[in-house]
Amino acid sequence: MGNASTKIVNNSGFSPSLVWLKDRSSSGNHYWQDTIRGLTSQISSNSTAAETTFTSNITSFNDNGYTLGTATDTNAQNHAFVGWQWKANSIPSINTDGTIQSVVSANQAAGFSIVKWGGTGSASTVGHGLSSAPEMVIVKKLGATQDWFVYNNYLDASTPARYYLTLDSTDAKGDNGASGGSVFNSTSPTATVFSTGTTLQESSDYIAYCFNSVAGFSKMGTYTGNGSTTGPVVTTGFKPDFVMYKATGQSGNWGMLDSVRGETNPIDEWLGANGTFEESFESTRQADFLDTGFQPKGTNTDINTNGENYIYFAFRMNPPALSIPTGEMAFLNVSGGGGGGGKTTSGNTRGGGGGGGGLKTSYGTLSGGGASAESNITLAAGTYTITVGAGGGKSTGSGTGISGGDSSIAGPSLTTITSAGGGGGGDFQVQGAAGGSGGGKGGEGNTGTTTCAGGAGTASQGFNGGGSGGGANDSGGGGGAGECGGFGVFRQTYGGVGGSGLMVTITSNGRYYAGGGGGGSDANSLGARLGGVGGGGYGASGPVGPIGNVSPPGVVNTGGGGGGEGSNGTPGDGGSGIVVIRLNTSDYSGSTTGSPTITTDGDYTVLEYTGSGTYVHS
Repeated sequence: MGNASTKIVNNSGFSPSLVWLKDRSSSGNHYWQDTIRGLTSQISSNSTAAETTFTSNITSFNDNGYTLGTATDTNAQNHAFVGWQWKANSIPSINTDGTIQSVVSANQAAGFSIVKWGGTGSASTVGHGLSSAPEMVIVKKLGATQDWFVYNNYLDASTPARYYLTLDSTDAKGDNGASGGSVFNSTSPTATVFSTGTTLQESSDYIAYCFNSVAGFSKMGTYTGNGSTTGPVVTTGFKPDFVMYKATGQSGNWGMLDSVRGETNPIDEWLGANGTFEESFESTRQADFLDTGFQPKGTNTDINTNGENYIYFAFRMNPPALSIPTGEMAFLNVSGGGGGGGKTTSGNTRGGGGGGGGLKTSYGTLSGGGASAESNITLAAGTYTITVGAGGGKSTGSGTGISGGDSSIAGPSLTTITSAGGGGGGDFQVQGAAGGSGGGKGGEGNTGTTTCAGGAGTASQGFNGGGSGGGANDSGGGGGAGECGGFGVFRQTYGGVGGSGLMVTITSNGRYYAGGGGGGSDANSLGARLGGVGGGGYGASGPVGPIGNVSPPGVVNTGGGGGGEGSNGTPGDGGSGIVVIRLNTSDYSGSTTGSPTITTDGDYTVLEYTGSGTYVHS
């Protein structure tokens, strides 16, 4: 969530080389920054415009993410944002493989490189720095207006370089002819170079982003739509966290789905790379993320026209590998999220978002509430009892939503580890409840309170809920494990964004947990406000707003807070919590109850408890 001040985004596990940013809660440009072009240069995938210079978007690339400046495009106060990151080489090099020299930053292991060159006016070849021919190349002219041209190996079975797509438009694939085309010269990339025609060699600098598939991490490919709500199963070989898709033979948006914004199946929180769209519920453009791929479920022509060919671009997050000493057990303990507030019996109401569940973890560097990570559990023979807190119920009358249930780990020679349930969201003019993270304050009459002035969070577990800033305002968002809830602005405008949860990589796929619910509004045009990443439910709006006045619940087994009520509607329940323990497989012994999901991840065994149970260590 933006704060209109310096903000450190500290969650990637690596120093990024390309960051792609988008405001989720309002219309606006996509912004791309990379280490070759530098910190002050931005391009937008939804625009043909030349490179622009700003000094207050990303101000530094850090060891574990990046720092944002004060620009409203990328850090507006109380707006929710998303950033996708890729890592290349931190030190660019001169590449002379092509007929013209290029500057390249390549990460061959990840199948990604950034390439910059100056146009010569003639068809040329350009060195890309990868270990094999790229399957996808995205090119943008920097010095003047021009489309974003996309080469994709799956645009045609025999001559893919004859065709191209444009990332900034909905256009079907263009045909540049069987030979000598002006875009990619109708010549497929090789293991060392890709080809450019005169369109990509005009008097200007150019930037290209090159990709090839890496087993278990990334996959570029194609599928054929069937027009059904049970779409084709697309096999990637891994469970993806990010998928972008595009119809090739007909007009259609470049749809973008990911596991961070869309934490339920079907994945339905949609953005389009070619447009300024704000994030929206798009059930007709949705997909399920499967253990070995994904499955389109929507029937929109953007994703699943019967007989239409689509290309896709899929990635799995690559969480950093952390070691656990022999004889110790790392843990994640997340309580149930608070229920959304609202449901007063008179007036146009707007309830506060439920707070995310309290979060304690020993895995990584941070725990909930901005605290340092806890210490691992020292293993001892005996029974470890796991309690998973239920999500708090929504408010059904005047008052706050119900706070979530506590989660805990108790065992031999162990001081019981307890995380407090998330606080319920407040009713109209009612303070949100205290909890693991605090519930958002309900809408105000003539006075208000500012951000972080909702229900109190618990130290080392979560943050405060948001207030209702100014006078006669919509409601605050629930606090999350990673930040305070946002504040509601003037009545019939929108509620506060739910506070973000915390990314924890204790399972094989990293995930956010304990996001706050969005604050409710009685607006009909915008109104609905995003829940915090980590399972927070949307805050609802008026009856004819984007999602109506019924708020969705927090996501189960994330500890997400429920969304606040819209105008005379219904708030959402909080999401249940989760407990995860991770230990060396060589230490794992004994038995379990409660049917945890047991997986292996390298040298480690991971037990995910979505309900209460035990682990008996022998």
